[in-house]
Amino acid sequence: LQDRMSGLFECQRLNVYWETAEDHVTVFKTSLEHQLILSAGTYNVSARLLEGNLRVDDGWIGRKNPGVIVKIVDSSVLGSGVFSTGAAQKVHAGLLSRDGWQAIDAVRNGRVLILSEELLEAPYLRTAAMLMIAKAANPDLFEDTEIGKALEMLTEEATGSVPAGIYYYNGQGAF
Repeated sequence: LQDRMSGLFECQRLNVYWETAEDHVTVFKTSLEHQLILSAGTYNVSARLLEGNLRVDDGWIGRKNPGVIVKIVDSSVLGSGVFSTGAAQKVHAGLLSRDGWQAIDAVRNGRVLILSEELLEAPYLRTAAMLMIAKAANPDLFEDTEIGKALEMLTEEATGSVPAGIYYYNGQGAF
């Protein structure tokens, strides 16, 4: 991941808007999620917000114009034991229908990711989440990387088992 991203100029790195499971609430610069965004070779649009001021509105998000949007959902929508994308599709559609979002680069370029909160629970799952974000931001650099296969390999290496469920949805595919 770091090797592939190291060749990018700073101006080529996309900004990420990370939304927690709670609508319109983002993350602080000392959070695990912030570090995950940076490790994926991208920037966090909310890095300058104060810790007590993480609730944002659609206008703020639109002005930041992120290149990638990540929405975290609970394990009833995506995660282990979830084998249908129906609930994730509704979340995705809800994001795309927000006021002013059709003008955001991430929406126009199909870079709106729905991720299971389970991807934040262990280092190997966070690595998979980093790859998901990095591939969404820079598909050309990761065209040979199958995210589903990477998640499977990371999980098997760490736990001795393979993941069972759907952990990621982007409006075009899921795994």
